Amino acid sequence: MVFPFLRSSNMPRLLASLLCCATLILISLATLYWQTWSMTRQQAQTAAERAITQIDSALSHSTQAARAALPLASRPCREVARELRVLVATSPYVRSINLSRNGRLYCSSIFDEIDLEDRLQDDRHERLRLEAVTRLGRKPSLLFYHLSEGSNAVVVAINPYHLSKPLQWRLAGAHSWVQIGEQWLDLRGKVHDGQPPRLRGFNYRLDSAAFNYSLNQGFPLSAVLTTTLQKQSTIILLILLLGGLAGLATYRWWSHISTPTQELRRAIIKQEFIPYLQPIVVSQSGQLHGCEVLMRWQHHSQGLIRPDLFIPLAEESGLIILMTQTLMQQVRLQFAPHAAALPPRFHFSFNICARHCQQLSLVDDCRTFLAAFAANEVTLVLELTERELITPNQLTGQLFDELRQMGVRIGLDDFGTGHSSLTYLQQFHVDYLKIDQSFVAMIGTNALSRHILDSTINLATRLGLKTIAEGVETREQADFLTERHVDYLQGYLYGRPLTPQQFLQRLNIISTP
Repeated sequence: MVFPFLRSSNMPRLLASLLCCATLILISLATLYWQTWSMTRQQAQTAAERAITQIDSALSHSTQAARAALPLASRPCREVARELRVLVATSPYVRSINLSRNGRLYCSSIFDEIDLEDRLQDDRHERLRLEAVTRLGRKPSLLFYHLSEGSNAVVVAINPYHLSKPLQWRLAGAHSWVQIGEQWLDLRGKVHDGQPPRLRGFNYRLDSAAFNYSLNQGFPLSAVLTTTLQKQSTIILLILLLGGLAGLATYRWWSHISTPTQELRRAIIKQEFIPYLQPIVVSQSGQLHGCEVLMRWQHHSQGLIRPDLFIPLAEESGLIILMTQTLMQQVRLQFAPHAAALPPRFHFSFNICARHCQQLSLVDDCRTFLAAFAANEVTLVLELTERELITPNQLTGQLFDELRQMGVRIGLDDFGTGHSSLTYLQQFHVDYLKIDQSFVAMIGTNALSRHILDSTINLATRLGLKTIAEGVETREQADFLTERHVDYLQGYLYGRPLTPQQFLQRLNIISTP
């Protein structure tokens, strides 16, 4: 594989690393976005308060000019036109002042005498109105302030620029407007009818306390995103870097927080499961007959681990199949080159469980193992353990038939200690019975154990089965078992489990370094 970290066994580790990286980045970016949102919202509120103060100031100056002009509304235009122009010139926000009498505009600071309808005339004393097009000049979009007293009135035209300019503030995509009645004025000074559009983002409204208008500040979500990318680019790059480092740290430290099953997978990949071989001798002569291949875990930090601490989990998870394949492969690779020097029909025994019997891959493993010893045929024995009961079905029937056809022998491990021993004898063609070491240990001390041993040996003899006694540690035990014609003995009396290198040295097949 081009990228070893993409292999299926490594996917949980890789996914956990990516999840850690993505979570840190997303949380950090969300926090940064929220901070920018809060800051922008505060800026919008501050800008709105500042703008309404400036607009109120412009309208205050305009109302002062209107009040100064109101007494002139009762006089003829030719007498007051000059005074109107002086008022316009001295009022910074006023564009024109117009006088109205009896609902008709009759005098303008721009055109002097006029005769137009006063469309702003109503019962109200003061009134503000936006006009997109006005009949008082060529310039469109004016704000009118109407002040009336009886039949006389003053109409002050104000340039909308003085309203739209305070609305502008530094944010890409911001929307601000002044609402007066049913019209609203945008940032460009253009007057619109109806209600302004609502934004999918922040909308803030502030009503003037002095005049009848409201100011609205708003911005879309995209404006906040743009601001975040522009102003926080350095922090964003730092967040991406920290997220990548967090993912890398998770990937590297995964082995320290992995589950027991994940630890077994790691050990298989690292080839930490190694074979140890314990000699099996002929009881009558003491000659070496073969060996049982035992699995040991050479942990990279904890040293050698006993099989009872990991075999049950391996069987439960199904990894025992792959572990057994690895064990058979190691024995085959180390012993096959010396096949010709092995004793005739040398006996290799491996333990299998119910998991092995659920698929036919065991047949291929055994065929490969036996084929490697073509120079000097060996006997391959599979010992059935009783931790899980093997359920007979069509598949198991086919499996054991094919194993027997290629010469593989079947043994019952720890016979007499489990409920399934007799069941296996009835359902499978068994070649060996292995007497459990718990019975052997009580030889000479427990009469009941001696009776159980005698019964087991008699049963094996009647069924034509070979017997192997394990856990033989004393000469008394060996003599007792030999007298009762147990075929093979295994235990510390004849040798502790050895590594393949040590076992070959014991056979004098290779020299001691």
